[in-house]
Amino acid sequence: MVYTAMLAPVRLGEHFVNGLVHADRLVREMEFHFPFGSRDGGAPPTGFVKGFIDLVVEHDGRVYVLDWKSDLLADYRAATIDRHVADNYDLQAQLYSLALIKLFGLTTEADYEARFGGAVYCFLRGMKLDGDGTEGVYFSRPPFEALMAYERGLEAIATVSDSAP
Repeated sequence: MVYTAMLAPVRLGEHFVNGLVHADRLVREMEFHFPFGSRDGGAPPTGFVKGFIDLVVEHDGRVYVLDWKSDLLADYRAATIDRHVADNYDLQAQLYSLALIKLFGLTTEADYEARFGGAVYCFLRGMKLDGDGTEGVYFSRPPFEALMAYERGLEAIATVSDSAP
């Protein structure tokens, strides 16, 4: 499965890489750590989000979050994978995408559009060496404003937690 995952074609939204080993750059197990919560008036953040991204891929000038998934599904068609990700990994995709744009300093919509490629989940059991790059692969690239709204939601949750007795 690992051999196939590294050599199988992967569709990265509108971009394509004929095997992850051929991507421009790969960083494995990239740690992230960012603050959230009330910081008005110089107050310390309420909390931090910390984690590790399985693989950060840079290809054709864009950066992508890539996460390996070994889930055993009934099939690996796009509809099945989309439903499975929505049910199980949506929060993770949001956090990882937010972490990556923070790591790369993509603070404006223009920066985001130019550099952020998206989130890719590679379901190892469904990927194919002779495929078109979509088999076993989930791709998402939310609009910049959606990620900013998600970040504001984290801030709001932290603010409510701060004021709870």
